[in-house]
Amino acid sequence: VSHEFRTPLTLMLGPLEDLLRRGDGVAHEELGLVHRNGLRLLRLVNTLLDFSRIEAGRVDAVYEPTDLAAYTADLASAFRSAAERAGLELVVDTPAIPEPVYVDREMWEKVVLNLLSNAFKHTFEGRVQVSLRPAGASVELEVRDTGVGIATEQLPHLFERFHRVPNARSRTHEGTGIGLALVRELVKLHGGEVRVWSAEGTGSAFTVAIPRGSRHLPSDRVGVGRNHASTALGATPFVAEMLRWLPDASHATLAEADAGGAELIETGGARILLADDNADMRDYVARLLRERGWTVQTVADGRAALEMARQHAPDLVLSDVMMPGLDGFALLRELRAGQNTSTVPVVLLSARAGEESRVEGMDAGADDYLVKPFSARELLARVGAQLTLARLRREHAEREQALRSQAEALQEQDQFLRLSLDLLCIMDLEGRFTRVNPAFRQVLGYTDAELLGRSFLDFVHADDRKSTASVLKRLRSGETLTDFEHRYRDKDGAYRMLAWNAVPAPDGLQVYATARDRTEAYHREVRLRESEARLQFAVEAAQLGFWDLDVGRHTAWRSLRHDQIFGYERLLPSWTYEMFLQHVVPEDREAVDQKFRQAMGEGTDWELECRITRADGQVRWIWVRGTHVRDATGATQRMVGGVRDITERKLAEEHLRQFERMDTVGRLAGGVAHEANNMMSVVLGSAEFILARHDIPSAVRVDAMQIREAAQRTASICAQLLAFSRRQITRRDSIDLNAVVAALEPILQRTLGERTTLNWQPEDRLAPVSADRGQIEQVLLNLVLNARDAMAGGGMLSVETANMTIDEAHAPSEPGGTVRPGPFVALRVSDTGNGMSPETLAHCFEPFYTSKGPGKGTGLGLSTVHGIVHQHDGFIRVASELGRGTAFTIFLPAATDPVSGAPVEARAPKTGRTGTILVAEDEESVRQIAARALTGAGYAVLEAADGEAALARLRERQGPVDLVLTDINMPVMDGRALAAHLAMERPDLRVILMSGDPRSVSDRDDAPGALYVQKPFSPTTLLEKVRELLERTPHEHRAR
Repeated sequence: VSHEFRTPLTLMLGPLEDLLRRGDGVAHEELGLVHRNGLRLLRLVNTLLDFSRIEAGRVDAVYEPTDLAAYTADLASAFRSAAERAGLELVVDTPAIPEPVYVDREMWEKVVLNLLSNAFKHTFEGRVQVSLRPAGASVELEVRDTGVGIATEQLPHLFERFHRVPNARSRTHEGTGIGLALVRELVKLHGGEVRVWSAEGTGSAFTVAIPRGSRHLPSDRVGVGRNHASTALGATPFVAEMLRWLPDASHATLAEADAGGAELIETGGARILLADDNADMRDYVARLLRERGWTVQTVADGRAALEMARQHAPDLVLSDVMMPGLDGFALLRELRAGQNTSTVPVVLLSARAGEESRVEGMDAGADDYLVKPFSARELLARVGAQLTLARLRREHAEREQALRSQAEALQEQDQFLRLSLDLLCIMDLEGRFTRVNPAFRQVLGYTDAELLGRSFLDFVHADDRKSTASVLKRLRSGETLTDFEHRYRDKDGAYRMLAWNAVPAPDGLQVYATARDRTEAYHREVRLRESEARLQFAVEAAQLGFWDLDVGRHTAWRSLRHDQIFGYERLLPSWTYEMFLQHVVPEDREAVDQKFRQAMGEGTDWELECRITRADGQVRWIWVRGTHVRDATGATQRMVGGVRDITERKLAEEHLRQFERMDTVGRLAGGVAHEANNMMSVVLGSAEFILARHDIPSAVRVDAMQIREAAQRTASICAQLLAFSRRQITRRDSIDLNAVVAALEPILQRTLGERTTLNWQPEDRLAPVSADRGQIEQVLLNLVLNARDAMAGGGMLSVETANMTIDEAHAPSEPGGTVRPGPFVALRVSDTGNGMSPETLAHCFEPFYTSKGPGKGTGLGLSTVHGIVHQHDGFIRVASELGRGTAFTIFLPAATDPVSGAPVEARAPKTGRTGTILVAEDEESVRQIAARALTGAGYAVLEAADGEAALARLRERQGPVDLVLTDINMPVMDGRALAAHLAMERPDLRVILMSGDPRSVSDRDDAPGALYVQKPFSPTTLLEKVRELLERTPHEHRAR
């Protein structure tokens, strides 16, 4: 039968092709339609003929040696233009094969074309790839796509005849289901096999493997002629069919059938939505309907039709039954279920003939069922009849609904107005009351006579009248308004807050309005807003974050401030107790959890301080407090509380503790240094007296020298202790730090050694500082020595200076107060040494703390630096990291005075040593050392054990006294009081104050012109001070 089909088809297609080639324009479009579908029918008949030959064992195969790579590439390339129009990438990867492959060229053509056609049919984006490769003793062809894929359970049935994958998305629903079955049979005839891989949503890959050589083929069919007529048609019918699947200027594709991709030609009359996946049928039916004057919108499948109908309901839907994605029956069910499409007439088209099919369509809810083939007259008559019936039904329903609504509205209006507790009224478009309900009269206190006919604007508060008038204007334009509030005056003259809803009546001549009296609620809301504002202000001022924990679910409501404390800029979607616990640092976590469970178990409040790790990695201290909220039985339902960041408070407490600890150590150090200085004065003096003698043995001299050296070292330690405790006497001048560093640079380089580089970077125009030059030099030397010890293997030491300004926002808090903002000079000393651990860094300024080995340091170097800097009203910052080095930065207040000039050289002392000196000292040994030194130098000496005794000796003395040398800390009358008495009684008398504690001379006003000598002192130092003071002229002494 298939063979007999081919003859008339050939006779029909031949003349058609001649007519189309002449292109005389007469019915050219109709002839093209007939020709395309004739080719489709011929291809189907040829496929059936191939199957019949295979089953009858009469296959006319001819196996020829073929350049299979080139032949396959030629076949695949025929689809390139169609692929580009479809927006797909066609990749042909067929490198040359070393030897020819024996294939039946017509069969191979059908295999390649059927696989490619199948791939393009189910691929909507991406690419289709054709590959050919040798694979051992075989050659493998692979056609791979990025299409919709195939369900796993469908793969075993894929090569069965007439099997079609149900509900598979494709460019068309047309097809017989025998293409892949034919591919498998043709490959078997080559001794090969077909494999398939597929994944839904990813794509599919069909692999054809055929043996190389010809031993596996029937020898009588290798290289012989063909007996039967060829059934091969080439690639043209496949490509033509594929092009019909694609969108053109008048068709939407299956995937693009939406408002933008559907064709809509306005020709007046009714609006019809046509759905058919066959492009030729779609064009044919649309042309018939448009010629009748109807507006036709065409789509290519049921889903696109459903979306189009939902967007804008048509007057009629004309749909094919068999379509991909959503077929005609499914479309019908969806339309009937939709609120806007349930009454749209639906006419189904189908190729399934018979009364049974018609009944099935009508039972599904179709308004009519038209069987293909049908005449144009029948189609137009059926569509016209359904449009007329739909219009009549619609008009009848609208009239009935209008009458019913009018009757119901009149009946309900009276009952509603009478029974409602809300204020109800009806107004005309000028705002005049035409009807009010009893509740309206009761709330405002007016009678009907006082309300009806008057404008509601007469009762509105003057401040609300303008906005109320705009409401009336919007109502006149047909707008419905809800929840607008205005104040209305009642009969007593008070104003009530009414919340209104208003809607224009259907006739457009009246307005219906309802109001609720919100006066009490309004006043409560005002009070609540004021209270909330006060509470919010208090909360913000206290920096509190609130939380409310559901103890059953462990989930919590929080305020924004709560989450910000934990490092989140915005509220997280949820929060749990476990999330809170994860933020607690591991060292505190167990104790925090234990306290929480204890509070929950005992029903007590939960309060603690702990450390957390914020979302940004910062470790902060927080305070948390929670209290129980119980139900009627006393069981805890919730725990509510607050959280506050207390890091600054904790830091301040730690600073205060360190300050108090350092101050205690400083006081102790100062006291020890004072007593030690007294003793060291005796030791140093005695050692120098011994060394001044020429008659002592050498061994004794050596011992005396060791005693003097030990005393000097002890005095140096005492001086460092005094520096740490800020008790040194400072002699401040306006100095240039650049000049100080430059002067010390050679010494610093020698101190560092050859393996360490000194990098000196001064800032130009550096501001001066008010400082004791010697103490600043000591600071710099101590820091350099510390850096040298940290760079045992060498490295780089950098010394830098810079001008800086510190404002109030960045003024650091130091123990004992906040640094005063203003201009500062920074001195930075950094090294590339070992660096310090966090523990060492926390204690580095404490006295006697050292990370060096035994005997390698006193632990006073950095504490001395700390004391000197703070005594100069400055502060110090240190940064260090193990293995990276350390940087100390000293900040000193900038001075306003210019840099002081160079010091005046001392005048050469006079050789004569005469005069009388009174020594006042309560420590007998120190007094004796001083008296012995002065006597040995030729001075006459008077002695006294305290201030009162010294005054008595002076008053009893008949002869002159040239100078008083007095200790400051003495019983009965101290040295300061003695100096004050002398300044009044004998202003020309010169005074030298001495002490082991520099605090004693912090105030110099009571001893004008006096000199100060720091214990311990050697006899030589004492004699230099005495000589300096005695050599002043009376004018110089009074001036000072």
